[in-house]
Amino acid sequence: MKTKNLSTQAAFYFLGRASALLLSFSVPLVLVRYLDKNNFGVYSQALLLYTLTFKILQFGFRKSLFYFIPKRNSLQNYYLTNTVLFFTIVGAFGAINFYIFRNGIAQFFGNTQMVKLVPLVGIFIFFMLFSCSLEPTLVSQSKASKAGLVIFFSQIVRSISIIVPVMLYKTVSSALLGLVAYSIVRAFFLLIFVKITGGFVLNRKNWEYFKKQFSYSKHIGLSGILSNLSRRFDKLILFYYFSPEMFAIYKIGNFRIPFVQMFFMSIGEVMLPKAVSLLKSGKIEQFLAFWKRTILRFLFIGIGAFFILQLVAHDLIVILFTAKYVQSVPIFRIVLGYLLGSMLQYGIILRTTGDTNLILRSNIISFAVLVPITFFLTKYFSTIGAATAGLTGFYLNAFFQINYSIKTLRTNLRNLYPITEFLQLGLISLILFLVFFTLQGLIPSSILRIVSSLIGFTTAYIILSYKLNIYRIFDEILWSTFINKIKNYVPLLDN
Repeated sequence: MKTKNLSTQAAFYFLGRASALLLSFSVPLVLVRYLDKNNFGVYSQALLLYTLTFKILQFGFRKSLFYFIPKRNSLQNYYLTNTVLFFTIVGAFGAINFYIFRNGIAQFFGNTQMVKLVPLVGIFIFFMLFSCSLEPTLVSQSKASKAGLVIFFSQIVRSISIIVPVMLYKTVSSALLGLVAYSIVRAFFLLIFVKITGGFVLNRKNWEYFKKQFSYSKHIGLSGILSNLSRRFDKLILFYYFSPEMFAIYKIGNFRIPFVQMFFMSIGEVMLPKAVSLLKSGKIEQFLAFWKRTILRFLFIGIGAFFILQLVAHDLIVILFTAKYVQSVPIFRIVLGYLLGSMLQYGIILRTTGDTNLILRSNIISFAVLVPITFFLTKYFSTIGAATAGLTGFYLNAFFQINYSIKTLRTNLRNLYPITEFLQLGLISLILFLVFFTLQGLIPSSILRIVSSLIGFTTAYIILSYKLNIYRIFDEILWSTFINKIKNYVPLLDN
């Protein structure tokens, strides 16, 4: 069977994730209308506990599948078996400890409601860890379109599992029970997938391959612990200073329009197998050319999205989450800064070359700087300070990893990133932002302001980038294919 090319795979994978995010997008919109600020804050705390623990307990093993399966495809069942077994053990360990120490965890959150919620979070983590190998395995097998479908249908079940119980019972525990049910369904489907693809493999060779996998994953795992603590350290510190209601405001402010970052992640995961192949073959020049083409796409989308969202930030938050969350707007504007860092894809090169110890070193340094900054800014500047501190830590980590990537490839910044295009796209976007921000004052309706800004800014941005030969989106293969297909249908429509 013919394998789809990289662009097509990425497109299908992106569409699957985009469709899923359209569904997940609805979840907080519903919850803020059925839960008061206190309960929404409690739900956000429980979800933060899940996200932080879930990411840490993966310890790099999920990401290792992107490295080992393309490289040693004939051994994929060994690596999948090792990963699932590892997740089963650490997931069970986590769930048991969540139950034993539920009172202490609730005390840390400063919220007695968490006592009965923490064990549910532990069970949710266990089943989600058990099943989380499915998507990276499919992507590593060059089946990104199927991975996109899995993500899409998983999100349908997940959204329903949260929204329906909350609408019926209006409690946080009902939402978590729904998530537990969803995670059990995912675990069941992973077992079916493994059976279809040859089943689990357990023999003496597992230990040999596990040691290789662990050697690769340990630095990513330790880096992941520090990275996740860095990204969420601001939220953890907030527990000491603010009530669940204030945390709810901060949570909404941290609401990130997910499609751009998800696009970056989708392309990044799909491009990793090809990047591994080029670098392992010593084709550095081909890799750099491939890398710069991909990054230019990220720059075009990321810079444009950043300025568009800054333009509509106030109206967007109020419409989506009601006026009671208007305090979240300044936080949201700061958090949008993550878009500009995410488009650099700074961690992929070190993962591709296997220099995961450098990723760990970057995270150690940035986390050491982040801790005192977060304490100071959060204490004296409240939620604005916490958001600023989190963004500072993120960019420190990006800076160090980019620097290490340049040294590893023995190149320079200009060979790695299209600096000229970055500056040109930034200047165009800034000018358009100022123009449309001025025009917004002439439009009384918030919905009309959003629609006109989105359409006007996007159209002008695309045309200017194309005409000035900065990024020629209409020359992209996917876009050209789409246009040609539309043209083919035009005669049929005319008839």
